[in-house]
Amino acid sequence: MSTWVLQLMADGGSAEAETKHHECRNCGENLSPDVDECPTCGGEMAVYTF
Repeated sequence: MSTWVLQLMADGGSAEAETKHHECRNCGENLSPDVDECPTCGGEMAVYTF
C-alpha cells in the first residue's frame, strides 16, 4: 500500500499533503507550476488537486 494511503488511514481520512497537477486547459501539455501560460499554445493553466 502506498505511503499516502497509509497516512490517510492513520489520520482518520484527513491527509494534509495534497498532490497538484498543472496542465494547459487548451492542449493538455504538462506545465511547471511557475509558468503563467502554456509555452506550446499560449493557453491557460489548469491546476488539479488530488
